[in-house]
Amino acid sequence: MRAFTLTELLVALTIGSIIMLAVSGAFGLGLRLWRGVEDRRPAEQASARVLTALQCELSGVYLPSLPDGGPRRFQAEGSTKLSFYTASPSYFYGLPAARCARITYEYKDGSLSRSEELAATERLIGSPVTEVVAEGISDFAFAYLQESGEPMPADGGASDGGQPPKLVQVQMAWSMASFSGQFLVVVREPLTADSGE
Repeated sequence: MRAFTLTELLVALTIGSIIMLAVSGAFGLGLRLWRGVEDRRPAEQASARVLTALQCELSGVYLPSLPDGGPRRFQAEGSTKLSFYTASPSYFYGLPAARCARITYEYKDGSLSRSEELAATERLIGSPVTEVVAEGISDFAFAYLQESGEPMPADGGASDGGQPPKLVQVQMAWSMASFSGQFLVVVREPLTADSGE
């Protein structure tokens, strides 16, 4: 029976080492990719929740006629606060689904909060419920676009009697997850007290 020579053993060890390095490199790369996906998951879930809520709520925007003749209320303060009335709030807090509310989204110090206050047309009839819907945000902004895609004034159109924009662009970024996104939310034609709807 023939034994292995030292040269054959060295060649076999070299080939085995190369194979082990390739396998461990592929395993390490797969592990880094998996960790990257897992790190981004909370950010992606939070952004999906916020966008789903905004799409639902902005699809039911209404502009109540105010008794003092003031502007109808679709308000924006800069690019970090948005307030509007909707006939389709997306969070229920144990309350009946068929209700109207004034919704306010505000970004401050890395957190996006959402406040909901029940309304009867323009009159607020409940205590506001506020909760943080996303945390750890490094950048957040609303941008208001006309039907043509052109930007609206920073007041979200309040200078035009508070008419809402046709599109709301939402930009969110999380530094911890290296995740950012820009999303467009379509605003349907608002319901108004004098529109017959």
